[in-house]
Amino acid sequence: MKILYLCADRGISLAKHNGATAHFRSLVTSFTRLGHEVLVLTPSEIPEGVLPAPAERIGSPKVLDYLLAEAEKPVPRPEKERQRRRKRVVHALGHAWNNVMTEQALEAIVPRFRPDLVFELYSPYGVAGPVTCARLGVRHVL
Repeated sequence: MKILYLCADRGISLAKHNGATAHFRSLVTSFTRLGHEVLVLTPSEIPEGVLPAPAERIGSPKVLDYLLAEAEKPVPRPEKERQRRRKRVVHALGHAWNNVMTEQALEAIVPRFRPDLVFELYSPYGVAGPVTCARLGVRHVL
């Protein structure tokens, strides 16, 4: 079976060794060991040798990277509340843009890879996976 493994969560890094990443790696490894052809789609950087399957990255708009960096800059104590509100807006924009980038990546990869199903690891506010898969006529498992 051809499985497109989608992890659109920008907060899950394959460079880390935490619970979400362990779950991610374990499922990809298990699918591969069972003999399935797996392609991973994620915004995470993919260190060499971390996954037993090929992977492609979901892009990130440069403006989002800039806004996130700006929102994280140190500010004087009186401006902390304003900074907190600004971070919330930037992160909300990030979720919306991430859905757009995920949709575009799926539109490019699904016709080329032709998966039997898209297996998606839950991503907060992620709607691009199920909506795009339904539109493209490919099975989606969340």
